[in-house]
Amino acid sequence: MSGCSKCKSSKRDGLVGCEGVCNRWFHYSCVNLSDAEFKLLEKSRNLLYLCDSCKLVCNMYDKTYLQNISETTASLNTDVQSLHVKVDSFMDNQSVAINSQLQAFKKELLDCLNTKFQELKDSCSGNTGTVEFGNIKTSYAAVANNSKVASVMLLPKNQNQNIAVTKTDVLQAVDPVTAGVTFSDTKPGKNGSLIIKCINQEEATKISNIATDKLSENYVVKELPKPEPRLRIVGFTSEDLYKNGTLSNYIVVQNKHLFPGSQDCDIINFTQIKSKRSNDNNENRNVIRDSNSNKKYQTKFQALIQVDNAAYKSILHSGHLIVGLDYCLAYDAVEVRRCFNCCGFNHLSKQCSFRKPTCPRCSQEHSLNQCKSETLCCINCTIWNSTQSEKLPADHAASDIKNCRMYQRAVSDFKHNILSLE
Repeated sequence: MSGCSKCKSSKRDGLVGCEGVCNRWFHYSCVNLSDAEFKLLEKSRNLLYLCDSCKLVCNMYDKTYLQNISETTASLNTDVQSLHVKVDSFMDNQSVAINSQLQAFKKELLDCLNTKFQELKDSCSGNTGTVEFGNIKTSYAAVANNSKVASVMLLPKNQNQNIAVTKTDVLQAVDPVTAGVTFSDTKPGKNGSLIIKCINQEEATKISNIATDKLSENYVVKELPKPEPRLRIVGFTSEDLYKNGTLSNYIVVQNKHLFPGSQDCDIINFTQIKSKRSNDNNENRNVIRDSNSNKKYQTKFQALIQVDNAAYKSILHSGHLIVGLDYCLAYDAVEVRRCFNCCGFNHLSKQCSFRKPTCPRCSQEHSLNQCKSETLCCINCTIWNSTQSEKLPADHAASDIKNCRMYQRAVSDFKHNILSLE
């Protein structure tokens, strides 16, 4: 600091330094600063002084810097827009390619499914001629027979016989190697019986014939057809189709898409139900009058049908059938046989080995008409709780199929068994 750069005086009183690039000093009076401004600069560290030359340089620098920022920003915007265009073009091209591949895959899959469906339909249609599988020709009857897994039951006449004895006798009489037969599974039954599951009906008949020839003295031989699931169809407005014997045909023909396998449909029963009418003004429709009320009910009917596994699954998934002009709802009707003697499952009272009856209401050893208990207790859930760590609610009657967990398990197991016999 040599003095004032403006007046060239070496007097150092009242000097103020430029904070710009020049680093020069000036008398504050020489640069037109007041006394108050000078004192303010001395006291405050946040205020800086710039001479006129440095102000000009800073303004030019700011303008140049701002201009460079603006040009850089414009260039970046252009690059971003270009990238957007490239990305959009890439995505469009990829989307077109993916859609094209998906359409090709969809067409190939549909063609394959249609071919397989047509082969299955041809093999299970009403054709009574021959069906070709590769170079092998077989009759339609053979195809139908092979499509149903059957079983053979061998029941010893001595009901106290041990199952091990039955197995030994059966193996000696029906040796798979020497007899040339095939078992798919074996399962012990009650009273020392043995159930042989076969791969098809032809094998079952063959095993049955061999067992009858060699074991008929000591055993009762029975062929057990494959159990098929049942459905309850509700909503028929007329019983004409049932009476003239065409109900089964109407169900199959009008709902072909729900019968991918065998087009068999057996009508187990056909009953009348009552349904509230939505419009009571029309007196010409068939109605039923409730004797205890003036309300009118529309006449409707329900049918219990038996179909194969594929149709059972398809109809349940659809939830309805179209029969004639009726829109009918479809419900699962798979049930387990219940014994009214011991309250057990999968057998009837005449087949029950228990001598004393079990009350379905209180689980004690007496018949239902002799029960005076007000406490409900399910014998099946009680037996389960006594042997298993998982406890089931037992405060219901054994006949309460909606709340009995053991009955629901029996139904589930039965469904698994009949639906797994493909």
